[in-house]
Amino acid sequence: MVSKSTLKEVIEILGIFSMFALSVFVYLVWWLAFYQGGQISLQINVFEEMWFEYVLWLIVTPLITLSMYYYLKEDTQTQPTPDNE
Repeated sequence: MVSKSTLKEVIEILGIFSMFALSVFVYLVWWLAFYQGGQISLQINVFEEMWFEYVLWLIVTPLITLSMYYYLKEDTQTQPTPDNE
């Protein structure tokens, strides 16, 4: 069985990777639009993958949110407070 702290670390890593991947995707879409006069056409069902991408989006969004929660919660717990200094 995987410990709770290990599971939280895996969720943090997956969430950070997902945020990076989504950021790169939006960055590339922006640059494509920039070089093509300010607009692009994005087809999401060329290979019949539309519903798979939708389900993946429903999984990735809470994963990103949860990983940020764990990361920020851990960060606030490890910082010294004025009372503990």
